[in-house]
Amino acid sequence: MLINFAKYKHYLIIISALMLVNYLIIPLVEYTDEQQESLTLLVKKQTKVESLFQREEFLNESLQESSNRVKNYETVLFDADNDEDFKLIAQSIIEKAIMTGGCTIERIGFKGDTPISANIKRWQLETRYRGDIRCLVSTTRAIESLTPYVKIFSYNFNHRGLTKVVDGMFNAQMTFEIWSKQ
Repeated sequence: MLINFAKYKHYLIIISALMLVNYLIIPLVEYTDEQQESLTLLVKKQTKVESLFQREEFLNESLQESSNRVKNYETVLFDADNDEDFKLIAQSIIEKAIMTGGCTIERIGFKGDTPISANIKRWQLETRYRGDIRCLVSTTRAIESLTPYVKIFSYNFNHRGLTKVVDGMFNAQMTFEIWSKQ
């Protein structure tokens, strides 16, 4: 048996070397590469964190500025618990503004909503009403001065038999954009 062993000794050395490479050296190299990649990622994270700490004052100022902007936007948004409450509140405020001007409301209704963010929606409200020129002007002024803000999206009016003396009844249609927060 030793004769056979001596005869194939060089083959056994090659097989042993290949097994050593396959089962010991290659996994060790792969592990080292993984550790280097992990270390590189940790160094990048550390660099980012250090840069954030260096910019802490700037970030705090930006946060304060953003908080102030959010407070300013609060005056633009209707605050309601649900859509039905919002619709009642918004519609009653607009009806009051139209009726304060002396106009007669023919129709008023919501056209739909568009989500802006997780808790903010933009709604469209369409109104049709009648009145004289003073009614139209005072209604427009009243709506433009409402708080929370109501944007006049479209405004159309017509009058039959318009003469140099602007009198008589006008028909008007306005579409408003209103924002709600829930």
